[in-house]
Amino acid sequence: NMKPKGLLQVLMLFFALSNLSLTAQQFSNPLYFSASIGDKISLYDNRLNSHEMYGFGVESSTLYYKALINHRWYLGKNADDGANSTMQLDIQVYQFEGM
Repeated sequence: NMKPKGLLQVLMLFFALSNLSLTAQQFSNPLYFSASIGDKISLYDNRLNSHEMYGFGVESSTLYYKALINHRWYLGKNADDGANSTMQLDIQVYQFEGM
């Protein structure tokens, strides 16, 4: 028989290798990051501190997110490569004023 600690390690490895998602309710400790500015969460590969990052970061008093070219929003729709997006901000639009 496996000791509980060994079984836990095997289960953790299984979840990591099988790309199973776990809900936030399964974690008892809060998630936090260092108190430094910069990129914090990369959603596509490990691209922290890269201009090609898709993710979130922190500047002085500011939360930011980055994408290489397009930012799209969908309301009541599934993502479909922009065919039916509700709003899009792309590399041609630099700034919104008066909002």
